[in-house]
Amino acid sequence: MYYGVDFSGAKDAGRKVWIAALEEHPGGLLLQQLLPAKELPCGKAQRDAALAALTAFISQLSKEAIVGLDFPFCVPEKLMPTPKWVEFVASFGQRYTSHDTFKSELFSKANGRELRRLTDTESKTPFSPYNLRLHWQTFYGIRDVLGPLVKQKAARILPMQEQSLSQPSIVEVCPGSTLKCYGHYKRYKGSSDVARQAREELVRWLEYVNKPNITFLDGGHRDKTLHDTEGDALDSIIAATAAFRAGMNPLPARNRPEYQVEGYVYR
Repeated sequence: MYYGVDFSGAKDAGRKVWIAALEEHPGGLLLQQLLPAKELPCGKAQRDAALAALTAFISQLSKEAIVGLDFPFCVPEKLMPTPKWVEFVASFGQRYTSHDTFKSELFSKANGRELRRLTDTESKTPFSPYNLRLHWQTFYGIRDVLGPLVKQKAARILPMQEQSLSQPSIVEVCPGSTLKCYGHYKRYKGSSDVARQAREELVRWLEYVNKPNITFLDGGHRDKTLHDTEGDALDSIIAATAAFRAGMNPLPARNRPEYQVEGYVYR
């Protein structure tokens, strides 16, 4: 199974975090699951409960599962307090006591600039990991999801860790970068007729043009995707397609040393 998670560090993250699950079949991929984190076991709209439920959900997945999470897994190497990614994640919560502390320290180290990782530049992600709009996601994603998974040895984070035959694999994804990579980026978030039409076009692309094609088994899932004006449901499906492609090629095409430290955005 391939999972895509559209992540959020908002106070009501349980409403904004969406999870999509794709399963392979002879004709392509089947969308088996599509739901917000508040509907997971023990999930709630409140952030702490939602992220704890998401982490528990991932830790219980099968060893063959690949999960695409939509948030930066690291910061630029020159701003890291330790040169090893696992140590950075393991000590993250102790070093940065809040998202404001995290943001302020990174801006201070960078002399007020927003530095980007190599993979941010290559994959055209919209922001630096500690950008004013994105630092919430980076902070809560690393502290409350990656940190516990790494400490519990409940998953392997690629490509910083080697893939394991006994644990699910986690990869960093960015739906916007995926759409840019395949020439289908458009503004699809919002309640306007133009945004709704863009969502419809992207769903048709996923169903009939994108390879492999996606089949919506449940008409309700298709309706959710089209009616979700914030685009979170659609983002989670796009994230799952990136997870699928990561499964086909778990090592980046150009396996640069920076990827082992800063992370890599799979598209």
